[in-house]
Amino acid sequence: MAAARSQLATPNAKRLLRSSGRRFTRQREAILKIIREQPGHLGADEVFQIARQRGHRVSLSTVYRTLELLREQGLVEAANLQQDHRHFKAAGDGEHHHLVCTSCEKVIEFSSPHIERLKQSLEEDHNFTISNLELEVGGVCTKCANAASG
Repeated sequence: MAAARSQLATPNAKRLLRSSGRRFTRQREAILKIIREQPGHLGADEVFQIARQRGHRVSLSTVYRTLELLREQGLVEAANLQQDHRHFKAAGDGEHHHLVCTSCEKVIEFSSPHIERLKQSLEEDHNFTISNLELEVGGVCTKCANAASG
């Protein structure tokens, strides 16, 4: 259930959580605000560090639980990005994909009309309706490639 960008606004997020029987605590509000304000994907550890830097009293386990709750409610999206832990981003940014450097872990988000054509081709070739397409490509960024050859 992907949330529209407007659902990330505090009143809408508060309403969504309350309608599912959840409270909208100060910690949840702070974590959602961090995800909403930061570009790209953040790991739970990064969210925790930012929250602490901003003076919020929150534990790392609270950050993990809150991110999972926000994901379940469609307020954030999660991706593994070629790593053993999840990264989170505000929901509603439209379909996009990731190039992930397996050396420095840099993540480059992209979208491409080629992916849409691939999706259509897969649907036609396999008589299948695709509801979700996530492409994650591992490789080496130019900086790391240059450093390795340098």
